[in-house]
Amino acid sequence: MEKEDKILLAVIEDKIRQCSNNYTITNTVFLDLHQRMLAENLCRSSRDLILLTEHIDGSYDNPDISGSGRIRALFYGGYPDAERRLLIFLPDYASLSDIIAPLPEQKTPNTVSYTDTAAVKKRDSGDCPLSVLKVRTAKGSRKLTHRDYLGSLMSLGIKRDMTGDIIVREDGADIIILKEISDFLLVNYEKAGRTALSLTSADLSCLDTGTVNIEEKRDTVASLRLDGLVSSVFGLSRGKAQEAVKSGIVFVNNAAALKPNLQLAEGDKLVLRGHGKAVLREISGKSRKDRIYVIFDRYL
Repeated sequence: MEKEDKILLAVIEDKIRQCSNNYTITNTVFLDLHQRMLAENLCRSSRDLILLTEHIDGSYDNPDISGSGRIRALFYGGYPDAERRLLIFLPDYASLSDIIAPLPEQKTPNTVSYTDTAAVKKRDSGDCPLSVLKVRTAKGSRKLTHRDYLGSLMSLGIKRDMTGDIIVREDGADIIILKEISDFLLVNYEKAGRTALSLTSADLSCLDTGTVNIEEKRDTVASLRLDGLVSSVFGLSRGKAQEAVKSGIVFVNNAAALKPNLQLAEGDKLVLRGHGKAVLREISGKSRKDRIYVIFDRYL
C-alpha cells in the first residue's frame, strides 16, 4: 500500500474515533474514486459502524440505531451524481436531514435537469459541511473550462481535496466546496486567468447542475455479469473490462466493484473511471440465440 493511502486510512480512523468519543458529526475532505474504495473497505471492516447504502435517486438507507452507540457513515458530494465525495460520520442521535440537501428532480427520459430550484423547498442543512460557490462571468467573456476554474483555485493555495465537483456552464460554474473555505474564496477568488469573476455563496438546495445529455444504448449480452455489461456499454473488449474491474476503477451504485462475475439488475448505476457513467435501465427478454436484451442510459 502506498504511503499516501496509509495516511488517508489513519485520518479516517481518527475521524471515526472523534465521532465516537466526542459524540459529534465528523467528515473527511473530498475523496476521489480510488480513495473512496479504500475508505469503503475500512468502513465495512468495522463492527461498530454502518455504511449507509445510497440508491440511484440519491436517497440513503437509514436504519434506526438510536441509543445503540453505533456510527453511521455515508459518502456525500452534494447531489446524486457527484463524483468527488466526503465521507461523513454520524453518531446515533444525528438525523440525515441535518446533512443531506433536498433531492433534485428528473425532468425527462432523455435529459436530467437540476435547475428548477424553485420547486425545491429551500432550507439550510445546518450541519452539512458543504456549500456551493456560484461563479459568474461577465457577458461577452470567453467560456471558462473545468481546468481554468481548478487551476485558478489551486493558484490561491486551495488543495484539490477541499473542492468537490465543478459544474461548468456558459456563464460560469457552480463549485461544491467545504463550507470552511467559503469566506476565504468570497474575498480572494477574483479571477480565473484574465477573466473577472463575481461570486456568491449558497446552500446546496440552490445547486445548479444544468442539463445532462443521455444517450440510449441497446445491446444483447450473454449474461448480466459486470464485466460483460461494462464491455457492452463502454465499448471495451471483455478482457479490458475484466482488467478494469479487478483494478478497482469500476463502481456499481457508487460502491467499488472488484468481482467481474457480479450480477447486475435493472436500475444499477455503472461508473468506469475515465470513461463515464451509465444506468442499466431495462432488461427485456432473450433473443433466439439465448442472449439477453439490455437497454442502457449512457451519460454523455
